[in-house]
Amino acid sequence: MKLKRSVIVIAGVHKGATTSMYEYLMQHDDICAGRTKEIHYYTPLRYGRELKPFEAYTAEFRDCGSERYVLDASPSYLYGGDLIAERIGNDFEGVKVIMMLREPTDRFVSFFNFLKSDFRLEGSVSFPLFMERSYELRDHDDTDDIYYRAFREGCYAEYLEPWLRRFGKDVKIVFFDDLKRDAAGTMRNLCRWLGIDEMIYRDPAMFEIKNKTRASKFKWVFLGASKINTFFEGFFRRHPRVKGGLRGIYFALFGARKQETVNAEDRDALRLLYREENRKLAKLLRQYGVGDLPAWLQFDDTLPKGND
Repeated sequence: MKLKRSVIVIAGVHKGATTSMYEYLMQHDDICAGRTKEIHYYTPLRYGRELKPFEAYTAEFRDCGSERYVLDASPSYLYGGDLIAERIGNDFEGVKVIMMLREPTDRFVSFFNFLKSDFRLEGSVSFPLFMERSYELRDHDDTDDIYYRAFREGCYAEYLEPWLRRFGKDVKIVFFDDLKRDAAGTMRNLCRWLGIDEMIYRDPAMFEIKNKTRASKFKWVFLGASKINTFFEGFFRRHPRVKGGLRGIYFALFGARKQETVNAEDRDALRLLYREENRKLAKLLRQYGVGDLPAWLQFDDTLPKGND
């Protein structure tokens, strides 16, 4: 069954500002967000599992009216490749795919701090140890292992290629760097690509950082707060100021742990490990006509012929 309307899918990447992009887009009158940010309806395909009935997915958009697009922000979709891309293409009348790409080393560091913040990574695990083990396990293909995921999910080219092949010009690459530097301009450019009014994104006050990692000091407090957040997610999405106020009270009462400092030497070592992956990505993006690449994707041998 094909849903006779168009969908915007924010399909990647983890810790790439997908929450900010989602919350900016959901403010637009031509876009209706699902009741849950990360619906993950298609994610089981990544593991070879069956999907729930399609009605379970469309129920996420039961509050939508005549908006031009519905919105699903599920960053894990990227890593499902052909299986997920093809199914989404078959299920909707129109598909626009947004890929948020962040410099892999910065994304890796953010992911490391994120794992520490939600207590999935032991406090005794240092960044150098985590980096070394993650790189060693990069080819083990264990999609749920946090060590495998940390490095592997920064190898963007192999995951992105099936989406570009399937959707072509209906894939929009948005670089974390650009959104951070000029959120308003980035969103107006995105609106032109989507064919919707861009004037809503004139107010700079709209563009505060979303989902910034902060670590609770107490695991039991974090787990309780996470359950509350999940239960009331729909309400909090519709009333972001309420969530922001409660989040402020939460950290005022229980404090926040300091994030581990990652030194320049370790960052440089990780950038070197990602260099060849970044080169592959630059070539792929050039192949599909993506220009204005950020500094971390600038390689002489990836420039079009005639450019010296």
